Amino acid sequence: MVIGNEVIMPSEPLRPRPSTVSDGTAVKLVGVGSLIERKGPVIAVRTMVELRSRGVDASLTWVGDGPLAEQMREQAQKAGVIESLHLRGHLTPEELSHELVRSDLFLLPVETETFGVAMAEALAHGLPVVATGTGGHTEFLPNEASRLVQRRDSGPLADAVQNICADPDTWNPAEISAYAATRFSPSARATAYGEAYSGLD
Repeated sequence: MVIGNEVIMPSEPLRPRPSTVSDGTAVKLVGVGSLIERKGPVIAVRTMVELRSRGVDASLTWVGDGPLAEQMREQAQKAGVIESLHLRGHLTPEELSHELVRSDLFLLPVETETFGVAMAEALAHGLPVVATGTGGHTEFLPNEASRLVQRRDSGPLADAVQNICADPDTWNPAEISAYAATRFSPSARATAYGEAYSGLD
């Protein structure tokens, strides 16, 4: 039996997300993780730039610290979209929850994860997830609220962002959050632990 990690659940009302991402649409992308190559923060910036080149008014907020911050800024500056990149550094759990609630879509071009707590927390806050890589997240990301992209490249990632927002079968924020609660809420985890112990001799 596998019991998921504890994740932050939202303490604020969820906000609606764009039903399509096309010309002129404003979409707030958010990523969470250390600013290291494995997490793909520079690729996330390139994805934001790619969306903007398609006419989408995309911005990217990234929560986390690390050595690639300057490279992210350089990518955004080179593309002329530095004002659309927001590096928030380390946040408290309450601050992170607020940042997730005010975003539209979670983007993480990761190489590999053990579990993927940040993606589980994004789901808990009603966000659809676009991600890459291998690891625990591939087991819990539902098709109705995520896209797993094979290539860690801005083009396919931008395609996935637009695809999931345009798909009428994509769950709304309340449905995404409710799904996460069945997997990661304190009560769900307590129930799972109880079932695990009740099965012991």
